[in-house]
Amino acid sequence: LRRQFKNSIHSGSLPLLFAHIWGYNIVMRSFVLKTLFSVTLLTLLFVPKGVFADTLFVSPLSGTYATGETFSIRIMVSSPRQSINAISGVLSYPTDKLQVTSVSKIGSVLSLWVQEPSFSNSKGTVTFEGVVPNPGFAESNGRVLAINFKVVGTGPADIRLTSGSLLANDGYGTNVLKNLGTASYALEQRQVLPTTP
Repeated sequence: LRRQFKNSIHSGSLPLLFAHIWGYNIVMRSFVLKTLFSVTLLTLLFVPKGVFADTLFVSPLSGTYATGETFSIRIMVSSPRQSINAISGVLSYPTDKLQVTSVSKIGSVLSLWVQEPSFSNSKGTVTFEGVVPNPGFAESNGRVLAINFKVVGTGPADIRLTSGSLLANDGYGTNVLKNLGTASYALEQRQVLPTTP
């Protein structure tokens, strides 16, 4: 371009050079915009739907534990697009394989509890309901509740959120919940090491 600019000054074709540069800039700008649009479209098409959904889910999703062991799971909330100010849910688990020993509210996004977290080892349920003060919660990974289990049986064990609600901070209390999560664990018999006489 520098050589073309010098030659254009001497030849008197400077307006043509400016037109050429202007056209080049328009083409490059159009190319960049089309590229950005294509990348955005591909991202939306191939990112799993649950990433942006208003979801209650269990973490971790899987694990292997032995009888007599204790382990913890977390009920998590994801609502990156919509601020929510109330969360409720019921978690179910197989009582012949798992027993709840305690629940913990430490680190929860809920600071006001309409219903204190409670569990029933006869029914196999954990229930909870709470409120997030203004401006509400609008993130992807928020802890709602931690639950501590003891393994009492063997085999596959599914822990699932059977019901729930995420109420939007929109002045109407719209339930925006789209997905309820499930986690699956493998429960094994504890190996007893032989004692040396």
